[in-house]
Amino acid sequence: MDLRMRLEHEDAEAFRALDLWLRREPDLRGRTSLVRTVPGPGEMGGVADVLMMAVGGGGAFTTLAASLRVFFAQPRRSDLTVRVETPDGRTIAVDAKRVANPEDLQREILGNSGES
Repeated sequence: MDLRMRLEHEDAEAFRALDLWLRREPDLRGRTSLVRTVPGPGEMGGVADVLMMAVGGGGAFTTLAASLRVFFAQPRRSDLTVRVETPDGRTIAVDAKRVANPEDLQREILGNSGES
């Protein structure tokens, strides 16, 4: 399953920090990529604003949830919100409080996709 992640508020520094944080996680190496979205009318493009993450229902997802929990615990990051979009178009807001229970978060993101 490929998840699309973006920060709720445009914060290029926090976005780069999240990307680097996840790339340093041994179980997530090679599963992340930055994507540039097509700019809308009147918008300038060129900055990657979506982080693609390939996860399955098992170990990679658990590692992602645990890594996000630690990321949000860092100074000045507890107020960030990451929007996670699933392949079926559902969007889930993930913040420091929500990532505290990775099992519930996994169930919510995986939803009815049939993956586990």
